[in-house]
Amino acid sequence: MEDKIYIAYKKLLNAILSGGKPRGQRADIYERVNSSPRRVPKRCRVCGNMLDVGYRKRKRGLMCDVCYRAFNRERARVYYKEHPDRVKATIKRSEDKYPEKQQARVKANICYPRPHKCSIVGCTNTGQRHHGNYNNPTSIVWLCAYHHHKLHKDVL
Repeated sequence: MEDKIYIAYKKLLNAILSGGKPRGQRADIYERVNSSPRRVPKRCRVCGNMLDVGYRKRKRGLMCDVCYRAFNRERARVYYKEHPDRVKATIKRSEDKYPEKQQARVKANICYPRPHKCSIVGCTNTGQRHHGNYNNPTSIVWLCAYHHHKLHKDVL
């Protein structure tokens, strides 16, 4: 049974790639796929703005990136409020798993209680602490969230 399905799929794929129309049972599928009506522009269900070509359909419906981030922030806030014990347990597990990171954070909080601006020239956003070496917790670099993410992705 699987061999027949595989052979039919392979024939369909070869026909489409070669530019010809498939024959037999799969011809109706080919016609339905290729004769779809012109696409209607999509709108965000929250703000109503037109969505770009690169939008993604979310679990909660079509949303632009700005509305989706706001939705996730609110969802996280509600989760933290409803399940404080789970959140504290997760933080505790992280502190137990990486004690050197936790010690570095505590020492950096004492030395630098207020955030500084991003160290990248031309960026005026508020920075986050980046520890290049956890053995020396007071030597930190201030980076905004965007540049901090880029640094950890090895783009910077």
